[in-house]
Amino acid sequence: MVGAATAVALTVERDGVPVVDLEPYLGALGHLVALRAGDLAYTHVHPVDGDAAAGSGGGGPSVQFLLDVPSPGDYRLFFDFAHAGTVHTAAFTVHVPPPTPAP
Repeated sequence: MVGAATAVALTVERDGVPVVDLEPYLGALGHLVALRAGDLAYTHVHPVDGDAAAGSGGGGPSVQFLLDVPSPGDYRLFFDFAHAGTVHTAAFTVHVPPPTPAP
């Protein structure tokens, strides 16, 4: 949604099984980067629960972010997370429509 922080929850599974032992990567359980098509406007977001990475047991399977995009368009999202000593990147494309005018 343009102009408002929108909750985005990303869930990590392996072979259909939730991954509940995500590891901290650069101080958080995940990082989310969004690039807008056309001009490559960029935003980088940390998880809502920044303290989750501080625990020794890891976390998951869901990592929640608040994403605030500046304008409508197509965005490519890159989600970085660590599991079993390896950093993984999952990529998604989302379309953000223009705001609906108030009646």
